[in-house]
Amino acid sequence: MASQTKRQKSSDAYKLLYGTCPDEECQAKLFFPSYDKSIECTSCGQRHEKSQLRNVAEVTNPDVALHNLLKNVLFGKIKPKKGPDDVKVLGLSNYVCKLISPLLTYYGMDKDHKAKLLSEMGKGHVFDVSVLGDRAFVIEEDNLNLVGYGRDRSGSAYYLAETLRDIEAFNDNETRLVPIHADGDGHCLVHAISRALVGRELFWHALRINLKNPYGQ
Repeated sequence: MASQTKRQKSSDAYKLLYGTCPDEECQAKLFFPSYDKSIECTSCGQRHEKSQLRNVAEVTNPDVALHNLLKNVLFGKIKPKKGPDDVKVLGLSNYVCKLISPLLTYYGMDKDHKAKLLSEMGKGHVFDVSVLGDRAFVIEEDNLNLVGYGRDRSGSAYYLAETLRDIEAFNDNETRLVPIHADGDGHCLVHAISRALVGRELFWHALRINLKNPYGQ
């Protein structure tokens, strides 16, 4: 019985909800994961506690949810403040990568190039990050000095100095390893792992979920 209750709580955490912006002049329909405690309106830009939203209900059609979430990300009026999140490299910014990441955790693309739940394609409920195990990101030298993408500026080069010197000495004094930027928003470990694997923070959410699953959380 306890196990069943635990599974139910875990399932509830993955639900997608929708609700209406409480601003009388906005009234935009918002889509968000159930674990979000506050939601930023993609129309008026205000952030509201989930309890303040009107007519909150579960999304029963995942295709509708995916369509609206992607529309909000790609065409929404809300833009991040100028800074590292806003830096685009080959058309993608950290801001967009972080927003898209939860979708990549549960959705894939079928043979017709249409978004579909991974579970419906027989690939499990959550993206299996082990398929990224043989990847390693190599940053282009021209991008090393890009703020928010290239070299980390938070002090890692200082506290890793001894380790970096040893690695450089082992490689005939050539620089082979460089600390690069990873967002420090409380999920910095998985942001960093995702960047080390594919160069982007696209898989931070899938990595986080995979890290939690072995412990049954």
